[in-house]
Amino acid sequence: MLREVILVGEQARAQDGLRRRMDKLKNSIEEANAAVTKERKKNVSLLHLIFPAEIAERLWLGASIDAKTYPDVTILFSDIVGFTSICSRATPFMVISMLESLYKDFDEFCDMFDVYKVETIGDAYCVASGLHRLRFMMPIKWLGWP
Repeated sequence: MLREVILVGEQARAQDGLRRRMDKLKNSIEEANAAVTKERKKNVSLLHLIFPAEIAERLWLGASIDAKTYPDVTILFSDIVGFTSICSRATPFMVISMLESLYKDFDEFCDMFDVYKVETIGDAYCVASGLHRLRFMMPIKWLGWP
């Protein structure tokens, strides 16, 4: 009888130890899942920053992306003439302020005319129209030219 009581006590302690280990493992798994979910959201956001929504979704799903032909596309590459010279004469704050102001205006025009901003690096600005959505007007007319 004493032996059975001792065995029951040891079994209860062993079960408590297993429960604690299982709880720790469960918490570790939940933390890992939360970290994976957070990283997944970062990856999706990054894809949407780099690519148009349709392409980003297809990339995320692992679907193939076939090359397409678009009949009316306009691509604009802009560059500030004399930017290096401007940078050598102006303070860094002045250069950053100038670029922020200029690119803020460019971004507003892009939103207004539904133009896709491809990239901005330093003084270079690249946009494309007619690629991310099908349009029924000539892309050049979006700029207000006849």
